[in-house]
Amino acid sequence: MANIVEVRTTAFIDDAWYLYGYGANGVTTLYFEGNNRGFNYFTLDDNSKFKMCHHIAVDFGANTVKVFKDVGPTRSKEVLSATGQVVKYTSGQTHSNDMSHSYTISATEANIYLRGAAANPLVNFAPDIDWEYNVKVKKDGTVTVTGKHDGFPCHGIWKRVDNATPVALHLFNKQTHYSLAPPMEINVNATAFIW
Repeated sequence: MANIVEVRTTAFIDDAWYLYGYGANGVTTLYFEGNNRGFNYFTLDDNSKFKMCHHIAVDFGANTVKVFKDVGPTRSKEVLSATGQVVKYTSGQTHSNDMSHSYTISATEANIYLRGAAANPLVNFAPDIDWEYNVKVKKDGTVTVTGKHDGFPCHGIWKRVDNATPVALHLFNKQTHYSLAPPMEINVNATAFIW
């Protein structure tokens, strides 16, 4: 039986810089800084490694559920298309106010609902990065996640039992940033069994 089961959900941009678009005059190109990484569970204490995350810790010994939420910083650069020279950097920070959770726990299982939503603070009327997950964590270490998320950016869902090696439940490579527009189009139905 498991004592502590952790579930980590992250949204991140795998590129160092993501091409967003071209200036109206065609002279400049706008890039957003990505997280410059692949799929990795170990991003908990470094918000430069994700755009949005939820981290669940279910402690069956103490009969508790803790849910953490965080969003990463945003930075853009405007580049002269002809020369590649950077003409401006801009930084911003969104908020985690639209991220929520609820849960129930018994001696043998916990059920957690996660709602994640965070927008690019540097783009007026930017659609949110979204997810909506129902997470079932059983005392034997089995984790099931159902729900949906946007097609951008990359998404990863992992579980970790009693500090053992993390196990990936769902890994999704990004589509275009136009996939941020509603509705959430990627369905998730993943289970990682006992350890």
